Amino acid sequence: MDEAWGAFARLTQALMDEGRTLPRPAAQSSLGDTRAKARRARRGNRGRANFVTIATPDRAAQSRIFARSARECHPDARLIVLALDADESQRIFADRYDLVITAEQLCLSGLADMRFRYSTAELCFALKPWLVRYLFERLPGEPIYYFDSDIELFTPLSEAEAALAGGANLVLTPHILRPGHDQDRERALLRSGSFNAGFLAAAPSAPARAFVAWWCDRVRTGCTNDHPEGPYGDQKWLELAPSICDGVTVLRHPGYNFAYWNAHERPMSCLGGAWTAAGQPLRFVHYSQWNLREQDSGQYLAQYFRREYEPFARVFAEYHKKVRQEGPFGAACSPAIYGEVLAPCGKPVPDLLRRAYERHGPAVNGDASEVYARAMAVLNAPSKDRVDLPDLPLTALWDEIWQHHGDLRYRFDVDQASGRLAYLRWLVEAGAAELEIPAAFVTPARSALDRERVRQLEAGDEAAVPPPAIADLGLAAVPESADAIAGLIAARDADRERIRRLDADIALLVGSNKALRRELHALRVRRWRDEETIQALDEKLAQTRLSRARATRRSRRLADEVAVLRSWPWNTATGWLGLRPRSGPAKSGRRPVLPGDGPFFERGFRLSDAATIADATVKRVKGAPSGILVFGPYVGLAAGTYAATIEARLYQRLPVVTSFKLEVVCDDARQLIGRRNFHLNSIARWQRFDLFFEVWDGEDYSDFETRIWARKGTPLEIRRIDLYRLTEEPPAAGANA
Repeated sequence: MDEAWGAFARLTQALMDEGRTLPRPAAQSSLGDTRAKARRARRGNRGRANFVTIATPDRAAQSRIFARSARECHPDARLIVLALDADESQRIFADRYDLVITAEQLCLSGLADMRFRYSTAELCFALKPWLVRYLFERLPGEPIYYFDSDIELFTPLSEAEAALAGGANLVLTPHILRPGHDQDRERALLRSGSFNAGFLAAAPSAPARAFVAWWCDRVRTGCTNDHPEGPYGDQKWLELAPSICDGVTVLRHPGYNFAYWNAHERPMSCLGGAWTAAGQPLRFVHYSQWNLREQDSGQYLAQYFRREYEPFARVFAEYHKKVRQEGPFGAACSPAIYGEVLAPCGKPVPDLLRRAYERHGPAVNGDASEVYARAMAVLNAPSKDRVDLPDLPLTALWDEIWQHHGDLRYRFDVDQASGRLAYLRWLVEAGAAELEIPAAFVTPARSALDRERVRQLEAGDEAAVPPPAIADLGLAAVPESADAIAGLIAARDADRERIRRLDADIALLVGSNKALRRELHALRVRRWRDEETIQALDEKLAQTRLSRARATRRSRRLADEVAVLRSWPWNTATGWLGLRPRSGPAKSGRRPVLPGDGPFFERGFRLSDAATIADATVKRVKGAPSGILVFGPYVGLAAGTYAATIEARLYQRLPVVTSFKLEVVCDDARQLIGRRNFHLNSIARWQRFDLFFEVWDGEDYSDFETRIWARKGTPLEIRRIDLYRLTEEPPAAGANA
């Protein structure tokens, strides 16, 4: 009995000791299986888990929030951040991360070349596999978990840990788990890839290390996002992972990587303080594409999510609040390419030059000066895709600019000598300055124009006087010899004068004549001012003509109404005989302008910050200031009579009576077409209101919009907004009259 009791006591003590090693669960989680799964996964893992991300100072707040959530869910994990700005990294990240490294520590010989060819986002994508490869070498035997900096963890990643412990080499998460709402979203996923590279887990195994090495080689030059037919950053390369790497686990847990592209299939809810997605514990949310400097949570959700975001809007509102609470780390900061390659003048290289180099320049290992010299050699070389005109070569850079600008292709036929000459003149005189191209890439065009100028000057000069033929140089021919000598002297002087004028012309063309440049600039300034004056006069003339046309048509309409009134019989006792004129237009038929029959806020209308979506209606937010509630849909209307129809009510009993304003405007809200105030009472149910307005000839604007304005405290609810064109046709059966 004593031995059995002792065995039971030892087993109990062992279980208690094992429980102490478990990580502290996240505050949001109360699910029972989290600790058990984490315990089983930790038994199979070798080494300490490393949670890794890449951050820039403009995304410091998101990176700090990720670190805090990761620490809460996985207190034993090592947190590592790759900071692109070495000067600010320690100050921003040292208190949240165990290890802060810089891009220079990766010992990547082509780092300067990657900074030249990639934007900030593309550079972060391209450095991702290099970071994982570096950590495999520095922390052997330890698994790597990579996260984008705009991710927030809610519960421990027990399924990913269990997959690595069970022998998986890579763990990936798919964008979607079942078909989406439409083909447009699915086509976008076909371009960007089946797997989302915002999260992946890699075991310290030989197959995983081989795949990461292959991935590094591919993103060295193939990590751009602007090619319609090319790979989408680093993400598209993951398509090949299941084919070329053994042991790839596709984690289909709906709680992983919750984002706008899969929210339709993963309804989120909160039960007992714990968030779930499609009935499973929510592991982490990916706040992808959120511009936190310009968008609040409501604007972000309205832009990227459908109506299903209402149940989990609180998660995004809390995240936005956390970003603001980070203080200076959440302040607005313009993104830049940290440590980028600069032109010799010290200015950043323009994006179009980067894109041209990315398409034409091979990988270069070296410092910034070597990369810039290689870019000059590649982009200043003659284009291989254009007709060869030896006197007017077209460089690869100028050919790229011509191909990617439709107006230039329309104006200049570069396969013809005259068109190419005009194109080169535009580049030298205006194009290079407009596109901010460094002077080193303009030199070939200047040289071609100088050679053409010399050729034209030579062809336009008078021919030199030829020396007379000397048949006999004897004594009898002395007079003829004197004339010959005089002719030779005249020809020599003519040649000297011609050479002098050529030298002057060349010096004028290729020299730095400040007076000519000032005069040219003054001419351009005067031309710009004249063009602005002409444009202003044209606009004023157009407005005057429009006003005159409106007045003429309104006066004709009033005259017609007066004629109708005069034609009615008059009774001295009772006044007019017959019916009174109708308050609305006489036209009876209504033809819908807006397509579809769904909720009006899905048919082109937009909501202000004072509005919120409630099922199929829009309610005014309590406490919102006075202002516009709904506006849109920005459509073009032909001349005719129209009716803007809305259905509205008050969704609470107080105040008993209130009003709102409906107006129709166009021309960027500068032209008021119609306006009317309507009154609502809380006793009535849904009420319908009509605003009739006219669109006259000449009002061919493409941005007609209907706007609803309400005072502060108005509990206004909108169920429907329609726009009809009134016609002489009788209304269809069942149609709204």
